[in-house]
Amino acid sequence: MRAAFSIIGACLVAVAIGVLSAAAFGEGFDDTLSRDAVLRDPEIPALGNPQGDLTVVEYFDYQCPFCKKLAPEIAQVVREDGKIRLVLKDWPIFGAVSKSAAQLALAAKYQNKYPEAHDALIGAKERATPTLRNF
Repeated sequence: MRAAFSIIGACLVAVAIGVLSAAAFGEGFDDTLSRDAVLRDPEIPALGNPQGDLTVVEYFDYQCPFCKKLAPEIAQVVREDGKIRLVLKDWPIFGAVSKSAAQLALAAKYQNKYPEAHDALIGAKERATPTLRNF
């Protein structure tokens, strides 16, 4: 499973950096999409082992049913392995509710509560309403 994470993670990061870099080569490109910017940005939440020897970057949306289904399995692998650093990149593509959920989780980071907020949002059984009442 660890080898699969390595291969899949490397491919996804390479594709994401390539696609985003190609789009960003316009005016004002300043290396914000470098490998280190994606993998080691201190403002981006990371779970698991901070000094892990394998970094996996997950792009997700709190409203995505596939992200919700895969989240417990990813968490289990990270927990059992003990050497994986999981970088979580919000990708709120399902509208305003997704954006609000991402903002809520990122705000919780500044209160040292990101893991709890992330787990609550990604583990919610129902889709959120615009008022986030069911979180």
